[in-house]
Amino acid sequence: SYLATTALYRSMTQQELEHRFQERIAEKFTVINEVLSYKKSQDEINIHLAETRSKGPKEIVSLLVSGMQDLAKVVEDDEEVKRVLATSWIAAHRSGRKQLERLGFTVDEPISDEMRELDFALEEREVGTAHIDREDFLQRYKEQEGRDEST
Repeated sequence: SYLATTALYRSMTQQELEHRFQERIAEKFTVINEVLSYKKSQDEINIHLAETRSKGPKEIVSLLVSGMQDLAKVVEDDEEVKRVLATSWIAAHRSGRKQLERLGFTVDEPISDEMRELDFALEEREVGTAHIDREDFLQRYKEQEGRDEST
């Protein structure tokens, strides 16, 4: 029941909650690391950034960049992939948009009502999208010797 589930979640630590959420994400996405997962849909890869409060900002950024480098190998190996998408509340809020732009993404419009009903019915915050084209993604995240990947 809803009350039993709510009571269970309230009794869990932040790390236990994050682990439980990662397990649920893994049912639909391929997990790269603790903060980044993806799924392919036709000629696009949709990424999911996990919310985590058990890690500091530097560790999150490090995991995100290394995850993007790992994802670049997937994109490079799959010629069908034309762009990488991020659809999240992060893309709809000012600080999140700035972070996505720093990662090379172009922020798009908020999602449609139809998409919200299908994929984000439980999300109370506004949800937006951002994208980066294949070539730009590979140029930014494909590992190259002697290159600083944090820029």
